[in-house]
Amino acid sequence: MELHKKIASVTIAAVLTALNSMTLNSSANAADLKIDNIFSVGTKSDIDSKSVYNTIISMKNKYPDGTSWGNNNFYSWKGGVYATGYGCAGFAFMLSDAAFGNLPARKYEIYNPSSVRVGDIINYSVPGSNHFIVVLEVLDDGYIIVEGNVNQAIYWGRKITHDEIKPAFIEHLTRYPIIESGDVNFDSAVDASDASLVLAEYAKMQTSGKPSFSEARVTAADVNNDGVVDASDASKILAYYAAISTGKKATWN
Repeated sequence: MELHKKIASVTIAAVLTALNSMTLNSSANAADLKIDNIFSVGTKSDIDSKSVYNTIISMKNKYPDGTSWGNNNFYSWKGGVYATGYGCAGFAFMLSDAAFGNLPARKYEIYNPSSVRVGDIINYSVPGSNHFIVVLEVLDDGYIIVEGNVNQAIYWGRKITHDEIKPAFIEHLTRYPIIESGDVNFDSAVDASDASLVLAEYAKMQTSGKPSFSEARVTAADVNNDGVVDASDASKILAYYAAISTGKKATWN
């Protein structure tokens, strides 16, 4: 245990030195950090709404407006909440798998528009049945959607409002991973390597102005919730890691 603490202390000190140097001279350290090589390994946890949208909209070439899709069409889903969907559910599940692969789904039974993202599925009641739709765009007052089994066909681009969904809402299905604050590399731990990634991103933005982080990484990295990823986030991640490495209770405050 003492050896682990010593190694952790050395690692923290090394990254703190990099942090101090970068704050003073980010340009000089950018090359040393080899920023362009840091994100060479992709991860499904790194999925974002832009990539989800692009994948789903690419399906429009194969399933354009008016394509036949009714109750007899079915699809076996990888999301885990339902095994198979027929009609509108089957079409929604197919698009979802195209965008999210094998990521598991979570179900919410309370309607919270602020938590709905591109690619999410909403199930709501319609006369005599229920209807599954896929969100293409999030608007202030509702969504742009794609749906199957509307008069036995597929349709893209209809707008539906919150006022239409609220009284008929059944469930919201999402497959975006839950992001833990500080876990920038998505390895289920918060440590010095996460701070190093934040430092590298900060250096790159200081020198080129072009961010590398995906939507998910920004969410994990912005631990002070000020809307930017910078050295102060790296410092907080290091402090958090230092606390848990020495058996102390860690918080982001």
